[in-house]
Amino acid sequence: MADKVEGKESILVGGFNVRVPADVELKLKYNHKHEREKLSFKLTWPSGLSDDFSQKAGDGVIDHYRVPAIPPRDFKQLKKEMQHSLFYFRRLAQTGESVPSEDMAGYRRLQAAFVADAKPKWREGIVESETATDELAAAVTKGDHEALSVAVTKLLEIKKVWHARYKQP
Repeated sequence: MADKVEGKESILVGGFNVRVPADVELKLKYNHKHEREKLSFKLTWPSGLSDDFSQKAGDGVIDHYRVPAIPPRDFKQLKKEMQHSLFYFRRLAQTGESVPSEDMAGYRRLQAAFVADAKPKWREGIVESETATDELAAAVTKGDHEALSVAVTKLLEIKKVWHARYKQP
């Protein structure tokens, strides 16, 4: 297995073509025990390359992403899809590409599902998020990449602030 990945610039994972930058090391481990197979991987990179590797993914490591048309039922997966969508929108803004209208509509559906499942104590953060999403949608409609980038950054910051506030001890 390792010989099939070693020296390649990208690998196909779950339908996504994932580029592995030269300064990121990918280690794969394959085990076959008791009629079960397991593939695990580890990514390592130099300190300071990125404080948040998921931000790196939003900067283009993931070549292609589409916002799901139907929100996932699992709340954790729903939050992950919202985050992936924002990283995708940021990459499109950085590369000067337009956000497809179906992806913006998909993000609105993700947000509506989040609001429906949210705890009442999150209401203030949800209002902030909805306002920032309206700004995001306006930027998408206008094709304003700078405003799109600002709106995405604002949504990610709102997420960070509210996660810190309600983080479980």
